[in-house]
Amino acid sequence: NGTIRAILDGTVFRTPILVRGITPFIPGWRKPITIARHAYGDVYKNVEAQVPAGAKAELLVTKADGTEEKFLIHQFDGPGVIQGLHNIDKSIESFARSCFNFALDAKQDLWFATKDTISKKYDHRFKDIFQEIYDKEYAEKFQQAGIEYFYTLIDDAVARVVRSEGGFIWACKNYDGDVMSDMVATAFGSLAMMTSVLVAPDGTCEYEAAHGTVQRHYYKYLKGETTSTNSVATIFAWSGALRKRGQLDGNQALVDFAENRMDGLGLFGIGKYPVFRRYVLRPVVMLLKAHRVRRHIAAGSEHAVFPDLHVPPVCLIIEIVLDMLGYLNGVKLVRIQAAQFFLIGYIRVEAVQVKVLGQIDKVFHAFRVLS
Repeated sequence: NGTIRAILDGTVFRTPILVRGITPFIPGWRKPITIARHAYGDVYKNVEAQVPAGAKAELLVTKADGTEEKFLIHQFDGPGVIQGLHNIDKSIESFARSCFNFALDAKQDLWFATKDTISKKYDHRFKDIFQEIYDKEYAEKFQQAGIEYFYTLIDDAVARVVRSEGGFIWACKNYDGDVMSDMVATAFGSLAMMTSVLVAPDGTCEYEAAHGTVQRHYYKYLKGETTSTNSVATIFAWSGALRKRGQLDGNQALVDFAENRMDGLGLFGIGKYPVFRRYVLRPVVMLLKAHRVRRHIAAGSEHAVFPDLHVPPVCLIIEIVLDMLGYLNGVKLVRIQAAQFFLIGYIRVEAVQVKVLGQIDKVFHAFRVLS
């Protein structure tokens, strides 16, 4: 992915896939936060080396006319390491325009953050180029659209993002975007629940899974080990690419096919269908919550040991059937009993001095707290 990004010199836009029934770990986040990640330079195009004790590291710039400029990096008393980063104005300008255009299309505010108070040349160059392009080309358009361009320091941006309700685009340098996109995705639910689209200056798009490849998972699978790969992001990547291909070719049937795939999974409202939400999404969410309950009680109990959660398929089937009967007949009691059966069937208790019934009371209390 990194190689293709460098060739296309585009901007990666990553947006969480919101799912009804899966609440973000930050409750105040009610709207998606799109991360716009510059896809060129920084640590991904670096030059680095180990330095022996007593060495002197210098930055040498040889200009077109042959003249040279040297800058002392560090005089090493002991062994260490050095790293050289670079970026180019053309790529930064493309990054800025991609972000401004994306914000106008989405009609969302655009935030941009660096650490220009420390990096007075490198990071400050990003800040200056963004501001120049905004003032010359986009200020009036943003005002007409009723949206805002906002610059701040990266540490201040993190604090503001956590306190926000979402619903904006956060532009980041390459490394910052790599880190923050994973943070935002996880806080919204999962790395696998995030779209990732690279948009090049010429309009070329690359759709990918935000969590990268699953090579190491495949090797674990070959060894017979347990894996935890979630294919949702990969499905969205293929569906998004097919939709874009259909739009470019004027093939509405292909566009509809791709959108139907994403509609069923969530981009345009996963969980909006009662049957899907109740009998597919809800049992999965309950499985996750039951596992969290087990860990929560195990951490706080002095009397019982909760082994690894074992999920008998028959328990899930009975729970779904009971819940379905309650849903179809409007009998709330049946649905409550189904939830009780779910917890009793899925959480195995090895009690030493405490009765199982007392542990179940704790389970229900913890379940209410976690819910």
